Amino acid sequence: MTEKKSPPSPNVPHIQKCPRCGNPILIGDRRCTRCGHNVDTFEKALRRQDPMLVAGVAALLGIGVTLGALEMEALPQLITLIIGAGLILGGGVFFGISIIFLDGKRRRK
Repeated sequence: MTEKKSPPSPNVPHIQKCPRCGNPILIGDRRCTRCGHNVDTFEKALRRQDPMLVAGVAALLGIGVTLGALEMEALPQLITLIIGAGLILGGGVFFGISIIFLDGKRRRK
């Protein structure tokens, strides 16, 4: 006897539900339409950030902290200079990594 093969199931995406109320969430929604709960993930929010803006803000903060260290004495000055340099370098690293790993096609997902 021959066995009947069932047709393959259609490729339907998984429907995300609100963790608070269970309402179905449409693709691209950031908040639940029923209860207003934020369903956006940290990764999606981070991908929407402009890397140049993040790097610029970090650089300005780093420069401000570093300039504020000029009036300090010894150990507090050193700690503040390290924090300022870290902000400047962190902004630059974030910008560089975003250019390397987040091309235009991946950022729109």
